[in-house]
Amino acid sequence: MFLFLFIIYFKQEDADILDKDLESYAVLYKRRQEKEILVKGTVKFDDNPKAGLLYLEEHKMISSLNDPVAVAQFLKSSTRLSKKLLGEYIAKPANLEVLKAFIRLFDFDGVCISTRCMDIEIQGVSSPHIHIICSIETTG
Repeated sequence: MFLFLFIIYFKQEDADILDKDLESYAVLYKRRQEKEILVKGTVKFDDNPKAGLLYLEEHKMISSLNDPVAVAQFLKSSTRLSKKLLGEYIAKPANLEVLKAFIRLFDFDGVCISTRCMDIEIQGVSSPHIHIICSIETTG
């Protein structure tokens, strides 16, 4: 009888271990799918930013393109996006609300933005980038 109870006990332990393994496998599988979607969306963003963001919205990586904060949070958190295309995208006048939300995600306390804007203009940086930097001051 003792041996029988002992075997039942270990069978239950094995079942618990299998359940935990299946849960961790499911989590890993979900992460892998999300990474694949992110990589594909990034490639699409690099070809056409609007198409990439639409793809990511369709796959629930961005809650809504109508929510500038959600788009800005995604753009800031994604390390795979082309920084050049990211800058060009948020510098477009049509994306002003995304730009403002994006800028609010950074801490500029103690930074003299007016001086930075003049330095950038002197160095010959393109106007979209000046628009981005200078709009920081008005977003605060």
